[in-house]
Amino acid sequence: MLYDIVNDNIQILLDKRLYKLEDIINANNSIADKCSMKIDENDKAYIVNIVSDIVPEEITKIFFYKLSDFITRRNLLEENKNIRDLIVENAFKPIENLKDKLNG
Repeated sequence: MLYDIVNDNIQILLDKRLYKLEDIINANNSIADKCSMKIDENDKAYIVNIVSDIVPEEITKIFFYKLSDFITRRNLLEENKNIRDLIVENAFKPIENLKDKLNG
């Protein structure tokens, strides 16, 4: 990850091996009220250009916080997918002898 600030415009390079486009887009959407963002790419990196009225260092910090948040959420979802699937499967499993259990 590299970033540069030129004329209050921020350019961030994010290595494609480390960052997923979905997380970058989610981070972008979560701060869309604070800035405008354009995402380009080359064969090795995503290039994020941010323009904002907020101090460049501050909006950069906010962007990286949100990006880390979405990466963590995705990782937790992937790690706990089997547990979640098991809970959902059992929650909607038919109950044997339901009438007997309700009446007795």
